[in-house]
Amino acid sequence: MRKALKPGGVMTHIVWRTRSDEAIVTKMMEIAGYGDITFKRVDAPVLVGRTVEDAVNFQLAIGPAGEVFREAGEEAEAKRGPIEAALAEAINSQKKDVEGIVMDSSSWVISGKNPA
Repeated sequence: MRKALKPGGVMTHIVWRTRSDEAIVTKMMEIAGYGDITFKRVDAPVLVGRTVEDAVNFQLAIGPAGEVFREAGEEAEAKRGPIEAALAEAINSQKKDVEGIVMDSSSWVISGKNPA
């Protein structure tokens, strides 16, 4: 990706904070040739669905639950019903507002500059 940037161009990406070790990601970006690497922590509520079913689907598509589910493959699919029920129970305990179900999140906004 860095080679596709103009000299002085900045690449920015957002990752879940608990999945992104600052020292490791910094080293990876340095090895890739980026400089002026910055991390900005963003803690914000996220609308995960208008209904519990939407929120369960969101959790299975994005984030740690989805990653584990995909990695488990056929075993996870065989247990989809109980997994969805457990997620629905956990989601029901989250904040709800007029828009739907809202969960706290924490991310890193990571930027690195392509040297000129």
